[in-house]
Amino acid sequence: MGKSMQPTGTTESKQETKLPENISSAGSTNMTAAYNVAQNMLGPYKGATYAGLTPGAYANIAGLQSLVGSSTPAYNLAQNTMGGLTNFAAPTINAPTLAQTDLSAYMNPYTSSVIQSGLQGIDMQRRQALNSNADQAIAQKAFGGSRQGVQEGITNSAASMQAGQLASQLANQGYQQAQQAAQFDIANNLGTQQANAANKMNAAGLNMSAANGLAGVAQQGQSSNLQALMAALQGQTLAQQDQQGRLNADQAAYAAAQQFPLQQLQIPISALSATPYGSTTTGTQTQSAPGSGAMQGIGAAANVIGILGSLFSDRDAKTDIKKLGTDSETGLDMYAYRYKGDPKSYPKVVGPMAQDVEKKYPGSTRRVNGHLAIKKSML
Repeated sequence: MGKSMQPTGTTESKQETKLPENISSAGSTNMTAAYNVAQNMLGPYKGATYAGLTPGAYANIAGLQSLVGSSTPAYNLAQNTMGGLTNFAAPTINAPTLAQTDLSAYMNPYTSSVIQSGLQGIDMQRRQALNSNADQAIAQKAFGGSRQGVQEGITNSAASMQAGQLASQLANQGYQQAQQAAQFDIANNLGTQQANAANKMNAAGLNMSAANGLAGVAQQGQSSNLQALMAALQGQTLAQQDQQGRLNADQAAYAAAQQFPLQQLQIPISALSATPYGSTTTGTQTQSAPGSGAMQGIGAAANVIGILGSLFSDRDAKTDIKKLGTDSETGLDMYAYRYKGDPKSYPKVVGPMAQDVEKKYPGSTRRVNGHLAIKKSML
């Protein structure tokens, strides 16, 4: 510090501040409770935090997957049916004509017999008439004469005409009957072809309707199954949400139980936070030689240091530092602060920084456990 700063004498002062017994006891109780809380505090939550899918949900999802392609066979069948009807052509109806019909199969096999029988009857009548004419000619003594010949010619001619008319009439009747029978069959054949064509058209329409119906039923069935599975899955989702809510409630209850001891402890700590803690401060005042202005400054500062005692320490050991102003006697800046590690509930203390003292009065500090402290000889 300089040759003119030799000390001539020192005085030591000691100041002790004690708290009331009830406050001190409460502080001790709080400290014990704090250790108990720290040692018995619930650890991290290890319960379940996520409600996974329920077994029913997994089953429903599998059911949804099984629906994929389940209606494909029905769709393929409907598609093939419709494809087969795409080139469907209506049946062609070929109506036969009477001119193209062989009527021999329709002719009455007994027509010729009937005609032959009728001709025989006419011939018999002709002979009887000739015999009658001969008898008359004999009776009139004209047998073999021209009159008999004329009479026989007339009789034969009439018989021939009658025979021709009978044969023609019978043949015509047979032809008419054959023609009617053929026309009847032609009409029946045409009606049958028309009915068959209509049946085929109806069958094609039924196949188309069946294919459409099959596709519609397949779609409805798949849609119904899908709706049912989705409804079931929604129900399982509600069950999962309910389970998740239970897990969240359990976790919240655990957190509340974990924080409750801390909340209990906070009440007495808060009540004691404004109470200053007891301390003992010891200071040494050095008297400097006459004419030493520097030592007079240190001596004046000793009054403050004597009160603060161990609070004179390294800036790095302090926290919550706030500058208050400059001491008029020593010229040192004064600060309010707490020591690192002290609870925030502790009141701040006031004093200078050891770095400032060393800067103003070189050699007045020393290192203690890595921190800067004021030399007692300089106090």
